[in-house]
Amino acid sequence: MYETIIAKAGARGLLGMDTSLIYGSFTYKMEGELLDLTGLWISNDDALIFYLENDEVYLLKKFTYENIVALEQKVSLMAMTKKLILRLKNKESYSLLVANGEAKVFAARVNERIEKVSLG
Repeated sequence: MYETIIAKAGARGLLGMDTSLIYGSFTYKMEGELLDLTGLWISNDDALIFYLENDEVYLLKKFTYENIVALEQKVSLMAMTKKLILRLKNKESYSLLVANGEAKVFAARVNERIEKVSLG
């Protein structure tokens, strides 16, 4: 599944030379219903993207760095894995349970981009 979704993201032009990405599970509200999804969070120069494409769901949601407060890294004691928490300026937040050990590197890259935008 991981390789397939990366290939689809590449075909849609979402991946570039300076792209960071991470795979995991997150909850997202679609059509008034909360869905538990497993997909990619992609960090490009201009936006953080939630991406998932399969037979049941298509999700492509972009958040510009101007609208993001921070991406925090924590440990989920329930799942015994790392968790990333995306905090937006409109007070919304999203959590990603990370399937691999790249959470620290991904969070640092996203926060770098947020800081770069906030400094002008």
